[in-house]
Amino acid sequence: MGNCLSSQSADDLSLLNDSDGASLPGEPPPPYQEREPVPVYHPTPSQTRLATQLTEEEQVWIAQRMGLIQHLPKGRYDSGSEPSEKKLKELVF
Repeated sequence: MGNCLSSQSADDLSLLNDSDGASLPGEPPPPYQEREPVPVYHPTPSQTRLATQLTEEEQVWIAQRMGLIQHLPKGRYDSGSEPSEKKLKELVF
């Protein structure tokens, strides 16, 4: 049947712990540290800057623009299938 009940060897543990030698057998692996990504903004189409490189004025301007964009309608514009509907809409404006 094989050695399915035998203890793990040092090689098996090193494979499980990424074999970097940072943790000894029997110790938990080092904690995973995830770095939070820094947002990247485009003040103009030709510029790309990290959020930490923006001035306070630019940050306020971008926040205002994002607030305005959130209030835009999300549906598709339907101009109407019949020409008579278009005329009514033109008269209302």
